[in-house]
Amino acid sequence: MPGLVWTFRFRTATQTMPLRSLIVPIAILSMIGSSCSGSDLTRSKVKTLLEAKPTSVQWSVQLSKPQFECGVKAGLWESSRGLVAVTKTGETLKFLGVVGEPGPTENTRVTDARLVQIFGDVAVAVDEVTSINVELDHGTKWTEVKLGAKIPHACFASPLPFVIPDSQGKNQAPGPIKIGFKQDDNGWRLDGDRRWHFTTQ
Repeated sequence: MPGLVWTFRFRTATQTMPLRSLIVPIAILSMIGSSCSGSDLTRSKVKTLLEAKPTSVQWSVQLSKPQFECGVKAGLWESSRGLVAVTKTGETLKFLGVVGEPGPTENTRVTDARLVQIFGDVAVAVDEVTSINVELDHGTKWTEVKLGAKIPHACFASPLPFVIPDSQGKNQAPGPIKIGFKQDDNGWRLDGDRRWHFTTQ
């Protein structure tokens, strides 16, 4: 569905590139993948490239009610001064800050879902490659992909979906992310010079 596009630039270890558009409390820090040979960019190649190595992110993910309750029992977060704060144990799994109130709220429209940030290097899982679009320029294509964070803990048997906001910067829910890929002599790779686009829902 067409909508406002939130535009971010990559940040590498050596430089920070400009952040443009409205700011939401999620950001990609870096994602530079390996190449994948072949003349055509297929859905399976997109999945392989994205899942090839951990990705450094600071991004909100969605917890289901059972996942949240399991995390409480496992000591990943606890109530403190009216908030549900991530514990030291939770931080070892890359969770950060506080866990949001259950939806629907102004931050998430999904009933009983809660949002929490992850920070650091995490493995990602491709839920669905919804489209591979025409070339932007020579050797470059856009894809639209739904992604989740793979957290190595019994509470999270399935990946935690990354969320994107609506046109007002609220009501976050899982959605497709536009990611650029570039072809060179070695095949297809993630395009570090391309911005990621979060199409609002």
